Amino acid sequence: MGGDTVASSRKWALISGGASGLGLRIAGHLLSGGWSVAVFSNDAPSVESARQELLSLAAGGPVGDRVLALVCDISSEEDVVSLVRTLKNEGITPDAVINAAAILGPVGPFHENDFAVWARTIDIDLVGNARLLHAMLPLLLESVPARIERGESLPKIVNFGGGGAGYARLYHTAYGTAKTAMVRLTESIALEYKGKVECNIIAPGAHKTAIWNDETHDKEPAQWSSMEKLYALIDYLTGKDSDGISGRFIHIENDYRSFTPEISGTDRYQLRRTN
Repeated sequence: MGGDTVASSRKWALISGGASGLGLRIAGHLLSGGWSVAVFSNDAPSVESARQELLSLAAGGPVGDRVLALVCDISSEEDVVSLVRTLKNEGITPDAVINAAAILGPVGPFHENDFAVWARTIDIDLVGNARLLHAMLPLLLESVPARIERGESLPKIVNFGGGGAGYARLYHTAYGTAKTAMVRLTESIALEYKGKVECNIIAPGAHKTAIWNDETHDKEPAQWSSMEKLYALIDYLTGKDSDGISGRFIHIENDYRSFTPEISGTDRYQLRRTN
């Protein structure tokens, strides 16, 4: 890594689950777009593989000081505290935090699930991602006055929803429960830190990743969702075009480009009762 001044002068994205799957693809996309990326996962070989893959995107230019790959288990308080300490030591305050880490968890009737596995899913998909945000928010908030003075965007948080967050998904109670709770956590953070941090959650669509290796009920879709549309939504929510947009649950197919900051004062694209 470069020195504090160099690191802090760049746009950094911190990506949980960034060593594989959608997290790694998004990291590569952002890196190619000029971002610096800090990715992490709980699997050391995957982290090293991701580091090498991201470095290969140099396209003839040095990117070594724009890639930070770390081992961190978001279900471990000690690991998350260590992660934040490392970022501080490297002079990195993320401009965007992207929560892509998740496991599918048990599939099948709720009473037949191994409850230890069920609870572990909640601990990663909900509590783990919340733990990361809880630890990162002080660092993000410290940067707000300087960002405002420079006319920059507020820190951006992009959480991942998914199948079971916007509707009940048969035989996926752990995954659906965690993802639905992430929607409400997103709304709550947006409300509590209005004018300081902008926090949204996305429905990324169905993509062919390793999580499908654990799927024993749902059939693969006839057509996978567009990665380009996912990249476009990530670009929007981490960029200046989404300034003032917060607390929304957005699908990649939604017409989010038509949003104005006024939407943040409404119930649109939020988790609500209907009648």
